[in-house]
Amino acid sequence: MEPNELSTKISELEKSADEKTNLMAVSAHELRTLLTSLKWMLKMLVDGDVGKLTQEQKHLLSKGFENTERMIEIVGYMLVIGHAETTEELKKSKESIDAIDLIDAVLFNFTGESYKKGVEVLFLKPDNKISPIFAHMNQVRVILQNLIENAIKYSSGSDRVFVSVNETNTHVRITIRDTGIGIREEDQPKIFGKFFRAENAIQHEEMGTGLGLYTSKMIAEAEGGSLSFESTEKIDDSTGHGTAFFLDLPKEST
Repeated sequence: MEPNELSTKISELEKSADEKTNLMAVSAHELRTLLTSLKWMLKMLVDGDVGKLTQEQKHLLSKGFENTERMIEIVGYMLVIGHAETTEELKKSKESIDAIDLIDAVLFNFTGESYKKGVEVLFLKPDNKISPIFAHMNQVRVILQNLIENAIKYSSGSDRVFVSVNETNTHVRITIRDTGIGIREEDQPKIFGKFFRAENAIQHEEMGTGLGLYTSKMIAEAEGGSLSFESTEKIDDSTGHGTAFFLDLPKEST
């Protein structure tokens, strides 16, 4: 094969691989959205919101809810794997992201869930214009979905979730702060561990895989950013408890 023919063939293969990667990412994102809707429909049935269930019916639906949650986690991994390329290829496929627009879109998908739990979700939009993030759209979306879902899941009644955005010289910071159950001090060093779930989290919400925060931190670091938190456990009905997660992502170069 002539050098020019070989070069053309390599370019065609690279283009085909990129198209397959993009298709996988888009498909995985759409699948995650559908599964999330299904998950909360099942949750409503399990909780008896649409009628009383027998113990057997409740058990079967609970298993369906749990398996759906596991599928959502697997789809999250698919989104990560879909961009498991070399550093240079990752850099090429990153894009400019408007943080405000993306947060608005993600929050919209959780409207039903927050309403059902009675948890108010407030997006405290900044007065000033925020610089674009330079990252993979689907990857950042996965992190936001995990963090907002957790904030709602581990809150209840009169609790609130606050989402805000600001920036430094190099990064955009998205903060998801809740007034929920908080994280015990002894559990905080393990919170990003694979499959780890804190005891008070299990007591509040029995079902869960313990992969959401692990995956989110892995994605954030792969995108050149970081994920950190601060938290105070809820002991009684006093104020000042809850958790704040800080997602820092690199700004687009100007």
